[in-house]
Amino acid sequence: MLKVHLIQQEARRQRKRVYRVDIDFTNTFNAMSQAVLWQVMRMFKILDVDFLEQIYEGTTVRLAPNDEESATITFNTGVAQGSITFQHFHQCCTNAVLRMLTVTGQNEDISHGLQIGKDQKGDNQ
Repeated sequence: MLKVHLIQQEARRQRKRVYRVDIDFTNTFNAMSQAVLWQVMRMFKILDVDFLEQIYEGTTVRLAPNDEESATITFNTGVAQGSITFQHFHQCCTNAVLRMLTVTGQNEDISHGLQIGKDQKGDNQ
């Protein structure tokens, strides 16, 4: 909290606003749209996206696996937790979100961070 307080003080001194973005990753892996994930991976030019997409295509689960009458659910969100690709899926989407925030900030003339010890014009004090 001390760092946040110092950042706020410096922003006030420089007459700048501070925008804070919190991202909740609590349910990331269950809620991630597979269609969006494939687009993001293609954007980052990750190899074998078609192969991964085929693996996930038509993925189903049955609440009672041994009960033929149990409903079968088809998934179009989420990724296989514990899979070797699990961490890479998450990194791709996180990087895409961070890039989107950066571009949005640039379009709104919002920069990352403050230069401590400098005024708005960049002159040393």
